[in-house]
Amino acid sequence: MVMACRNKMMMPYPDHNIKFPKSPLYVDLGRASVTCSFSFSSDTERSIRTIQGLLNKVELSVSAYDTTWAAMLPSGDLKKQEVGSWSLDSKDCQLVEDSISSRLGSLLSLRKWRGDELVNFVDEELFFSTVSPMFTNVTTILELYKASQLIIYPNEEPLERIQAWTTTYLKDQLLNQSINDKKLHKEVEFTLKNYHGTLARVLNRRCIELYDIDKHHILKTSYRDLLTLAIQNFNSCQALHQAELQILERWYEKNELQSSRVPKRVLQSSYFMITADAFEPELSDARISYAQTCVLVTVVDDLFDNCAPREELVNLIQLVKKWDKNSFTQCCSKQVKLFLLALYNTVDELAEKAFVHQGRCIKQDLISMWQELLEGMLTELDWWRENSAPTIDEYLSVGRTTIGAKICVLTGAYFLGPKLSEDILNSEEMKSLWTHASTVGRLLNDIQTQEKELEQRKPNIVSMHVARGNGVITMEEATTRIEETIERGRRQLLQMVLQTNGSQVPRVCKDFFWTTCKICFYLYKFTNEYDSPKEIVSDAKKIIYEPIKLPKNIF
Repeated sequence: MVMACRNKMMMPYPDHNIKFPKSPLYVDLGRASVTCSFSFSSDTERSIRTIQGLLNKVELSVSAYDTTWAAMLPSGDLKKQEVGSWSLDSKDCQLVEDSISSRLGSLLSLRKWRGDELVNFVDEELFFSTVSPMFTNVTTILELYKASQLIIYPNEEPLERIQAWTTTYLKDQLLNQSINDKKLHKEVEFTLKNYHGTLARVLNRRCIELYDIDKHHILKTSYRDLLTLAIQNFNSCQALHQAELQILERWYEKNELQSSRVPKRVLQSSYFMITADAFEPELSDARISYAQTCVLVTVVDDLFDNCAPREELVNLIQLVKKWDKNSFTQCCSKQVKLFLLALYNTVDELAEKAFVHQGRCIKQDLISMWQELLEGMLTELDWWRENSAPTIDEYLSVGRTTIGAKICVLTGAYFLGPKLSEDILNSEEMKSLWTHASTVGRLLNDIQTQEKELEQRKPNIVSMHVARGNGVITMEEATTRIEETIERGRRQLLQMVLQTNGSQVPRVCKDFFWTTCKICFYLYKFTNEYDSPKEIVSDAKKIIYEPIKLPKNIF
């Protein structure tokens, strides 16, 4: 079944002015990025003016900007303070905490420090024996754990070692109930649960709800204004998302998809997952088209999974190639006709809307992707029915398409803003992006469905590895190897997303692939929640339906 690095922050420098309401404002509250809507209430405007004034003051806590740039200079050129920052002599604990977090981020992002500066962090015993006791707490180690996730190159031994011991340490702290701060305990638990599957909007809400205003003694009023602004605009975006979901529900009913075997909750889950990471107001059309495509892929996937006659499926592919609505009467069954009509109407509507964004007709691009997807599904069905054994390369070549990541991302990409020429769409860079994202999705899916597909004697990457091991490789060993492949693919995708030199694919498009990768981890990492989406339903309610209430102690 079908299934992205956003942490957008646009904070002006002190001598810059914020202009409204031309563009949205992104405010970073601790660890949460929140998008403002295009129209502001009077309370929100007052909060913005207050924050704008504070940004012109020098008493703000140490930022990652100055610490990182300072770190690029030889240490002898600046006075390094005990707290781990440069040129700051602060005795305030909040500034100290911000400072050490910035320093950790600096060390892990600057290649020149990888050799010497990380030596005190790579081993737990060395860390506790050499680092000041002021910083050997759970909060610091949690930040170190998060920073160690930024591995994108093959030989990152220091980060690998940091990741290993901080993971073990934090798990032990949870197991032994050693974290007395309840909010910190929840944060550690949440972070370790599925770090790569953490969707931005889910994280934003959790950070807002765990934010303790009473802990911030410096500029307490400013922290309150930031928190108020974050909550107001979370709720404002939520109202937009509710309106979009209503549009999708009308589309679902108009195309009579309630008569298919795919329930409306699949639409709701699909929309929630893309919205939970690509939540900005200007991505509205991209979100809607992504969710529509995801639902249609699910509908046709059900046709192939439930063993429709092969002749009917071949006929389906031929009718998509022909793309003539009048010929759909040749369908053999009501379900196939229902899908074709929904696909035809949706593709036509999307092509018409995309013309405004792209300045050209993209209909044939969409039809070609659907044709490729359907032919891949037919190939997989033939493998199963004929009990044939494709090679691993053959299996992945088809499976990368049938997982649906490519068609969902590229359909939505036409609505992200930048014009996508044929040269960009057919470039090796674009191919590599969707290949990495689709491989991660396919392998995560196969790990979760291995037992079910083994019973059904369907091709699955895990069982294929076991079969080719001639009895030497167990299912557990094969799963471990595949998980290593997944991690390599995730890192390669992240590296491409962050790459700027020589890149022709717009960053917002690359972010969309990264969002899809995160969705796959969210959906498949522990259990396949798609058919029984308890956790998804809970998160969706919080993100789409339940507004955040202002805490009582904010006034």
